[in-house]
Amino acid sequence: MVIQLDAYNSTSYPGTGSTVYDLVNSYNHTLTNATYTVLNTIKCFDCNGLTTNIRVNGTGPTLPSSGYTYISWVRIKNNTTTYRTLYRTAPNDHPVLIDVNTNNLGFYDNDTPSFFSAGYSVAPIVDTWVQLTVVATSTGSTFYINTTQVGSVSYNAGGNRHDYWGAISSQPFGYVANMLYYNRALSLSEITQTYNFLSPRFVEPTPTPTTSPTQTKTPTPTNTQTQTPTVTRTPTNTPSNTPNLQGFSYSNFASTNTQTPTPSITSSQTPTPTQTPTNTQTPTPSITASQTVTPTTTPTFTPTPSVLLSAW
Repeated sequence: MVIQLDAYNSTSYPGTGSTVYDLVNSYNHTLTNATYTVLNTIKCFDCNGLTTNIRVNGTGPTLPSSGYTYISWVRIKNNTTTYRTLYRTAPNDHPVLIDVNTNNLGFYDNDTPSFFSAGYSVAPIVDTWVQLTVVATSTGSTFYINTTQVGSVSYNAGGNRHDYWGAISSQPFGYVANMLYYNRALSLSEITQTYNFLSPRFVEPTPTPTTSPTQTKTPTPTNTQTQTPTVTRTPTNTPSNTPNLQGFSYSNFASTNTQTPTPSITSSQTPTPTQTPTNTQTPTPSITASQTVTPTTTPTFTPTPSVLLSAW
């Protein structure tokens, strides 16, 4: 490995400033309008603007004509109105580029100048984190998405120097998180090993669905007047040897030789008492109850004018 840049590693990028430090050699890079950001927990550099780029300080290493490898975790910008350049070498060539007005992945040869398609459209993977790898040999370049080979061309950038990563002026690529540059061609096994090591960093958390509360109508209580029952005592017919005389005047109840008062007594048991006074001043009421008891009381008394009689 010749160059290693990593937004995830605080030694490579401490979180502030415009310098991204090379973790292997001294090929540090400068951020130009490519801001550091944390995109849904993933640390990366934003290369979506038309004036953004990440460029090596001074002179970069020369790519061998015998072979080289670039690996980057990227989130490709979903926009076909411009070229999208991931790498630019000097003085010529674009080792990885997406053609303008299409989503075709391939190689751009500045000597011709011409775009050469690898035969793969990036449309299914735009705005998604993927590991994009290009492996060059003396016969051409082969492209991989994650661990799958997706196409190849018969061109490479051997003999040119490494210069830009992530974008060049007017050709933004999207978001980039890291870059590994090797001065040899890696095997598929080595690409897979790298993918397995780095991929856990790029698993975006699934948003937790938010349950909208359901509005439940609470009935408004209606003030309903509840009648409190009034307890009415039902009189109990209790036989007594002493008649209850309350309610009647003495003059109406006094015994004479000519008057025989017969009061009509109404109660819940509907008794009909009959009082029969004698010729003496000692009345002998005879009480007949319709239920069970018919007491006959013969008291001898002298009526007192202040006593009243009521129904029982």
